[in-house]
Order: sequence, then structure tokens, then C-alpha cells
Amino acid sequence: MSRWRFLNFTLIISLILLFVSPFFQCSQPVATDGPKFILQNPQTLIPNIISNYVTSSRFDSDGQTIIFNGRLDGDSWDCVYTIPVQGGDYRKIIESTDDLLFPAFSDDRSKIIYARGFARQIALYDTESGESTELPIFGNTPILLPDNETILYSGVIDANLKLYHIPTRQSKNLTESWVSTNFSPILLSDDFQLRWVEKLRNGLYKLNRGNLESNKSSSFHTNRKAIYGITASPSGQWNLVNFLDGSLIGVHGKDSTIAMVEIQIDSDDQSQMPLISLPDWSINGSKLVYTSVPSEKFASINPFFKYGYYKADLVVANLKWEKINNGDIVRPLSPQTVSLFPEPSSTSSPVATAQKTNNPPIITSTPPATVLQGDVFIYRVNAVDIDLFDNLEYRQTDGPLDAEMLAKSGILYWIAGEPGDYQFAVAVSDNSGESDRQTFTVNVLPKPDWRRSQFIHKSAPEIRNEYLAGLVFKDPNNDGFLSPGENASLLIDLKSRSVAMDSVKLQLLTTVFSGEIEMEHELVFEHCIPGQWSRKIIPLKGLEGLQNRPIVIRGILQNSNGISLLPASLVISAKNPEIKN
Repeated sequence: MSRWRFLNFTLIISLILLFVSPFFQCSQPVATDGPKFILQNPQTLIPNIISNYVTSSRFDSDGQTIIFNGRLDGDSWDCVYTIPVQGGDYRKIIESTDDLLFPAFSDDRSKIIYARGFARQIALYDTESGESTELPIFGNTPILLPDNETILYSGVIDANLKLYHIPTRQSKNLTESWVSTNFSPILLSDDFQLRWVEKLRNGLYKLNRGNLESNKSSSFHTNRKAIYGITASPSGQWNLVNFLDGSLIGVHGKDSTIAMVEIQIDSDDQSQMPLISLPDWSINGSKLVYTSVPSEKFASINPFFKYGYYKADLVVANLKWEKINNGDIVRPLSPQTVSLFPEPSSTSSPVATAQKTNNPPIITSTPPATVLQGDVFIYRVNAVDIDLFDNLEYRQTDGPLDAEMLAKSGILYWIAGEPGDYQFAVAVSDNSGESDRQTFTVNVLPKPDWRRSQFIHKSAPEIRNEYLAGLVFKDPNNDGFLSPGENASLLIDLKSRSVAMDSVKLQLLTTVFSGEIEMEHELVFEHCIPGQWSRKIIPLKGLEGLQNRPIVIRGILQNSNGISLLPASLVISAKNPEIKN
């Protein structure tokens, strides 16, 4: 009997071990056996490049020269530089009194395209004459197509991908979205297919593919992790995806296969593994250029941004791959010739053509639905117009008589009256008289009678969407006054208290009349991160009409959650010796 018990016990134990053994096996580390990219022998070309925004580096069409922006040798603003891919002396190509961003060579190296200043005005630099030409378009990451006449870029107003034809001044939208952001476009080696990043309102990031002739697109990869940029192999088959935290993955453009990216460094300390920003793939597929900083253990902020500016090393590395066909990397696509903009008819007048192609503005914002009696109702009307050189004017067409609307900024103010529903109507129009209209109802709620309300102590609410800010006036002679003809600057520092936010708009309000000062009144903080200051530097110039009186500067902040006042203000003393008070 004991023998049968022993046999049964042994059989039960064997069955248990057979059942649980796969689980123990799965818990062990498994080596990655899929496709993989390997960065080898990273070489620092220039250490510690500083930028007011970001340093972007790109290869030229031969893969022998790198062009980049940054501040070197005491520059006050980002300039454009070049350096050989094998290293050596760098050379300053373009400098200005504004930041110069996202430089790139044309295919024949006769032109350099870049974005300038806070407004991101796109300009072309002629390498033979040394002259720059500013264009009436504003955007990021511009690319000059092989015809040297057409520009691909991401617009700063509506965040859509656009084409602009320089000779005919015609524009074309490649994406038509009002609820997402399209950025980081890349043109494949056939000069026809596109890849780009789209950020949706729900925080989802998508990699899209399309072409220059159509605004239709399809997605081949989605990710909840914030994508910063992409670059493509010469074949266009593989894409290296750069995340905001400095990591990389490879994504196949057709079947969405994922490839890991390994960085081989001399140090055994994995905590010092380098982080990567905005890589660019060389034309022969064997090199990658990017900016880099070492990772920081337990870091809580973006390591590329410190003390209010961007700082990183310019690095070039060899790129290898495993379990990937060489042809899927290095085999270039056959170039395609397309006609993107038809030649204008010689029989049609320029005036008629301009009127026919004018696009009306579109209101995209949603007003608040309620307000308490006696409180200030603030609504900023947001409108977009793809004709970027049009001036927009806002007006209130219906509503309470004591409401006031600022014609240039679209801000509607009203002190709420008696409880009830109030009807409003606002409109926006462009230079050609094209307009859009919005009607809405505001429900005024009764003011609570706090004297009759039972006091209940509640815990302090969580702080959301609040900011800390600072304003500083910097004048060249440090006398503290702004005079006619004086070129000064306004330093604006901003950070959020507890919640990270993107694309925070700042509208500056001043107590001056036209002809007194020259200054940008609207700007965007791309990233507001708790515990980290973001700085913008705005040129400020005194004009001949400057009056002898204090100038008060305030601001209104807007993000996806609403509008709030800038928690800082500044008083500048204006001095005009030609005016005797």
C-alpha cells in the first residue's frame, strides 16, 4: 500500500513540475532576436553647443558636410554653421539678430533654407552671393525640394504640412487638420513620398505616410510616448523614431516592424548611456548625426534643457544593423518628377487670381459656457487663416453692450450681469473681407450667498495649469530707460507649477500707442515643465513716437485648458529727449 502511495505522489509531483516549468522559463531574460540597429564609435564633433531653442543638425546631399544651428564663440543668437563629417574646424555661414533654426542645404548646395526668429519666418540663403531672402511663410523644419523653388514645411499657425511655390507665391496644404499637430516632415529619396509625425489631442502620437500630390495619408505606427522627430533610411523602408526622452527605435514604413536601437560606448557604466535628439540619416545609410547628452540617473527634467537653454554635444556615429536586408537600408528610390503648381494663366489678371485663391479665416476655439454673476468673463477667439500674410480683425456683432472685444487679439471681456442666459456673436475677417462668425450662449449663475452657506473645511485642491513667471528689461547701456532708436530686449521666463504643458501661447499687452515701440506681441512656449524655467528673448525697439512715460507690460496665457493672466508684470521707463513735457 505504501508503495502505491509513493508512486501516486511521484506522479503528482511530475505533473505539477511539467505544468509550471513554462512559467519559470518565461520569467528568465530572453535575448532580443529581432531586427536591430547599432550605433558604433560615436565621435563628438563639437561639445557643449548652446541654443535658445534646439540644435538641429543635417547632412548635405553628399553626406560629407554637416550643417547645424547653435551659439558658439560668444554668439548672442543661434547662428548657422557647417563642419566636415570627419571633424575639424567649424565655419559660421549665417548670423543675425534673431535665432536661426532648422538649417538645411538644397540638393545642389546652392541654397540654405532655415527658419528665423520667434515667428519662424522661413528664409533662403544664397551660398554664392551670401544674401538671404525672407519669404512670406512661417513654419518649422523647412525642406527645399530639388527644383529649388518649392518648400515643404510645418506651419506655425495651424500646424499643418504645407507646400509653397516661390515664383508664383502659391500655397498648398498637404494635411487638413484643426485638432492635431503635424510636424517633422521628411522627404524620401524619390522626392515624392513623405513621412511625418502627428500628435492628436488625446496625447497619442502617429507616424504617417503620404506624398506631395495628395492630402490623403495613412498611419503605420502609433505610440503614447512623446515623439520628437523622425529620420528615414536612403531606401525609405526604415525610420528611426526619436522620443522626447532621448531614446530611439526603428520602425519599418510598410509592415510596422519594430527594431531595437543599441548604442555601443566605451564605458561599462550604463547610467551614462547617451541620450539622442533629432538624428539625421546619411545618404549612404552608414552614419547618423545628432545632438547628445549623457543620461542622468533619477533625472526629473529634460536633460537637454538646463538653466533656461538647450545644451548638447554634436555627435556623428557609424550605423550598423542586424537581421535587416542591406537593400532595405541603402538602396535609394527612383526619383519621380511631379508638377505641384500649375503655371498661372497669362490671360488672368493678378488681382483676379489673388481674389480667387484667398482663403477665409476659420474660428477654431470654444467659449466658456458659464460665469458667476459679477465675475469677469474672458474668452479669446482663436482663428486660423492659411494665407499667412493676411491680417485678422475681430469684432463683436451681438451681445451685451458693456462687453468689449480687442480687435487685434480677439479677446472678449465682460463683467457678468444678472443671472440668466446671454447671447453673443463674434466674427473675424481678413484683408479681403472674407470672414467667419460664431454665436454662443453664456449662462450667468447666481453669486453664492456665503453668509448663509455652511462652512465646510476642505483640503486644498490640486493646483493645475498654474504658472510662475518673470519679466526682465535688458537695455544695451544699462541705464534702465528705453529711448527712440534703442534696441533692447525683454526676457520672459515661464514654468508650470505641477503639470507639464505644451504649446502655451502668451499674448503681451502694453500701455502704448502705435508708433512708440516695436515688439512681438504673441509667442509660444513649446514646453512648460514643472521646476524648469523656459526662456524667451524678445527684441524691443523704441520708435520716434515714444512718449516720456512708464510703459506697463502684462500678459495673457492660453493653453488647451483655458486662459489665465501672466503672473508677472513689468514697468519700463521711456525717455524721449526730443519731447518736452
